[in-house]
Amino acid sequence: MEKAVKTTKKAYSPKPMSLKKELPGLFCLLLALLFLSHTAVNILRPKRAENGAVWSMYLAEPKNSVDILFLGSSIAYCDVVPAVMYEETGLSSYVMAGPLQTMPVTYYYLRECLKTQSPKLLVVEVSSLFYAPYNSSLKINLSYMPWGLNRLIPTVTELSPRFTGDPESDPGERFELFFPLAAYHNRWQSLTGEDWEKGLLGFQPDPFAGYTFLEKSTPFQDFSLREGCEDEFFERNFSYLQKLRELCEKEGVPVVFCLFPSVRQVGEQEALRIRGRLSEKGAALLDFGGSFEEIGLSLSEDFYDEEHLNYQGAERFSRFLSASLPLPGSGAEKDPELWAQRVKAFGERKAEPALAQRDGEGEAS
Repeated sequence: MEKAVKTTKKAYSPKPMSLKKELPGLFCLLLALLFLSHTAVNILRPKRAENGAVWSMYLAEPKNSVDILFLGSSIAYCDVVPAVMYEETGLSSYVMAGPLQTMPVTYYYLRECLKTQSPKLLVVEVSSLFYAPYNSSLKINLSYMPWGLNRLIPTVTELSPRFTGDPESDPGERFELFFPLAAYHNRWQSLTGEDWEKGLLGFQPDPFAGYTFLEKSTPFQDFSLREGCEDEFFERNFSYLQKLRELCEKEGVPVVFCLFPSVRQVGEQEALRIRGRLSEKGAALLDFGGSFEEIGLSLSEDFYDEEHLNYQGAERFSRFLSASLPLPGSGAEKDPELWAQRVKAFGERKAEPALAQRDGEGEAS
């Protein structure tokens, strides 16, 4: 008689997870989620092609192709026409400014700009020395920047309740800068073909190289004075201007500080204050506020509003500026065809038949 074979059924017990084996998969999943989130933000975020903070188009610029980089607030991107500068000098330029942009943010803009360009000259419009640390455009100026420390640091420091004056709104605004998908998630139903195209394929180089074309002409009878700011804020702004200057010295980039022509002018005492502080640091100020006659500017024809030149005034000023700056002797590697297109684009925009009858569609900031 055969002996019965006794079998025992082992209970199933799953093997313990190995963190070492699972970690690559988790890392890949995280990368996929970050990529999808980044792509979604690119599609959902309103496309910005003028009025400053035009980072997507700046990053489409050929690498190391910019001779002169302009920084500042809306005064910079409304008053300087790179196509005219190119006609006058043969040098390429780009205006990488932002609306109501404060000096600390300008400093971080420069740090980010230098990642893709090696300008031979930096020009900074310094009216923002009199700006308070926080204004309504801070979110715009930061939210279009590439991700990285140059965006994250000012998101923390410049949105301090000490500056915003509103502890309740500060966390929400900062949260949307850290997690922009939360700010734009409700745009799905209003997306256009341009949103999808530029969100997925990116931008082409800007035909105006950071300049915003303003059409309307507002006549003025006389000048007005720009308001100053608290000494504490001026000193803080100047400390960031000094940091910017030190960075330029480290990178071997000459820097020029300017006040551009404006109906709302910096007062004589404030201009002397800027000039004196710069002189202490071995720097100078180019003040174009008193050069209206030399430039050929008219209060009745050349201004869009109290602070910004329209396209006629911007062209006149850009030609004058070309002859006033200490231009670099040799230029960067640039695309002559691209710059010929930019000269043509500005000329065609000026020549539009209905231009003289328009009230102006763009906003300066």
